[in-house]
Amino acid sequence: MTLRTAGSVLVVFLWSVAVVLGQIGWSVTYTTQSICTLEGSTVELSCSYIYPSGTVTTTFWFTKNDAEGKYVSLLDDPDYKGRVTYRKDKENGHTLSITDLRESDSATYKFRFITDQTGGKYTGTPGVTLSVTGTVILYIVLICLNALSVTGTVILYMVLICLITLSVTGIVILYIVLICLITLSVTGTVTFYILAILESLCLSQVQ
Repeated sequence: MTLRTAGSVLVVFLWSVAVVLGQIGWSVTYTTQSICTLEGSTVELSCSYIYPSGTVTTTFWFTKNDAEGKYVSLLDDPDYKGRVTYRKDKENGHTLSITDLRESDSATYKFRFITDQTGGKYTGTPGVTLSVTGTVILYIVLICLNALSVTGTVILYMVLICLITLSVTGIVILYIVLICLITLSVTGTVTFYILAILESLCLSQVQ
């Protein structure tokens, strides 16, 4: 798990390096399999693809189908209007960018491409699982960074966060209170416990 804070993407957790699945001559390679990031930030999902012959005529990302069962490109999805861009990074490379992330954007994103050959259509599976969480996670991470070696201060900050975020997520508050009780006299393992909880929260967002 890697924690990244850069630009408009505040916090991102990455699991796995690449996912390559497909049939002979066809495949999509995703840069990462799962991402957890903050509401209001920007995220980029990238992939590369190969195919046996022909010319690619259409490329797009999607999360759902329409009433007729057809895949809906995010560019045509009203839920993402004005927040999505596609970019061709290189030959057979593609990047999806989503700005102003919302918790409702949490989903599995898949890339699909179509060629000019008969039956030349392919969707990369399993896709990239995106989990968008609220700002309470940012507060906890900042506590980790600012109070790594001060046990009393960590506990004080966390108690304050408990009070500040009472109306945000009950489960988050429960986790923080448990951490306070467990780590009252443990300095070195405070960060480990908090990061472990953050990972479990990110994963629970997509279940």
